Amino acid sequence: MNIYILVQFAFIIIGLSAYLYHFEKLSVFFRVLAFAVLMLSTIICSAILEQKQWVKYAEYFRLLLAIAGLNSLYYISFNNWFYIVLVISILITAYFLVWYTLNIHNRHLLKTMAVKISYFSTAFLILLLYFYKHGTSCVLELKNIFNHH
Repeated sequence: MNIYILVQFAFIIIGLSAYLYHFEKLSVFFRVLAFAVLMLSTIICSAILEQKQWVKYAEYFRLLLAIAGLNSLYYISFNNWFYIVLVISILITAYFLVWYTLNIHNRHLLKTMAVKISYFSTAFLILLLYFYKHGTSCVLELKNIFNHH
């Protein structure tokens, strides 16, 4: 479970950095929502480490709130990136939901899970850098693919 929390704190730091970078661009609603998700994430991750009983369902709520908030923010404010963020965030959230569920039911994952997460996180960052480097043309191509189906 410690590796899960370490990965969650890494995402909290990434989220906090993005929050501070885009703070002026965000509406008041998204400022408050992002702050609430970040604070809730920090509290829940600490509670997981302390093995509090109430945290089992709070973690599910936190993951679903984070994905809903992130995707609604991108849909409203950064529409060019919405489809990319939607697909990536669904995959990451599903992965974390499975990982957390297996851990709370004492079906501890193999030690290789940490390696797989490292590969997954690296692939995610490479994908983001690729789309950032190639600009909106890749985003528009992906958007056209989704709109035609």
